[in-house]
Amino acid sequence: MECIKFNLSGNTGFFKKPDVNEEVYFTYNNIHKIALLGILGAILGLRGWNQSEGELPEFYTELRGLRIGIEPLNDGVFRKKIIEFNNSTGMASDCGTLIVKQQWLFDPKWNIYVLEEHLYYQKIKEKLLNNEAEFLPYLGSNDHPASISQVEILIIQETNEERIHSLFMDENNETYYDYEDEDYDPFTVSEYNPVELEKNIGYIKKKFKFTNENVKGLINVYKCLNKNIFFF
Repeated sequence: MECIKFNLSGNTGFFKKPDVNEEVYFTYNNIHKIALLGILGAILGLRGWNQSEGELPEFYTELRGLRIGIEPLNDGVFRKKIIEFNNSTGMASDCGTLIVKQQWLFDPKWNIYVLEEHLYYQKIKEKLLNNEAEFLPYLGSNDHPASISQVEILIIQETNEERIHSLFMDENNETYYDYEDEDYDPFTVSEYNPVELEKNIGYIKKKFKFTNENVKGLINVYKCLNKNIFFF
């Protein structure tokens, strides 16, 4: 089976969580599937949120069946900082200027994997290999331009290896680590990330983990070069 792999990065990113306190809009730790489909939709020229007119956006309805893998190129938690700026568009507040506070990711970077089993796979493959995009891709909003590089085509196969190098959907899988490795410093990061959209409801979320421990009983894992990647 084939997949396309590419590096996705930026100076900053902001993937807004729908829950917000009175002062700050928070971000997810990593890019999630809906945001990634939005980036691929922009590359293909599919319509986004602004053209949805109350319906689900075209990029989602067309690409929702894509199976993807997300490999954070760190320990799963990027550096964050609260950024404060003025919104003076007049659309934000009846009083004129509104002070906005957002939690931004700094220097986020992932390897992204897209499995070939989809109608749009060949179009995505052509665009990425030719370094083309119909619309400029962003990491969450237009304040955060995305950089795409290191595009590769890989031949992959399913594996039952238990060291997972990507985010994976946690179904109460047992994890363990090798006590014989003296330099081993185990870590696990977990977060509920969006995986689906429903009209009038919004995000449907599932619990994801990223760990350097071994994971028992996980399926939908593929050997991609020297990495074991979970596809969802």
